[in-house]
Amino acid sequence: MSQSKFQPDQVAERQRRTSRLALHWLETRQLLAGEIEVMDRQISINRSESIDHSAGRSDDDDFMIKLSA
Repeated sequence: MSQSKFQPDQVAERQRRTSRLALHWLETRQLLAGEIEVMDRQISINRSESIDHSAGRSDDDDFMIKLSA
């Protein structure tokens, strides 16, 4: 009869740790995806708010004019 390198309780603990790490990784990945989505949305909002409606130009146009001057 061959001896196992690990005792059954050690194997069970290792499986629990692996499951917790996998769950933590998935939660972290979901949080990061959510943060990126929120940041993308905020960038879109900021771009739309940065338009100077009175002149019909955006801040980017002003930046390009300053560079070419």
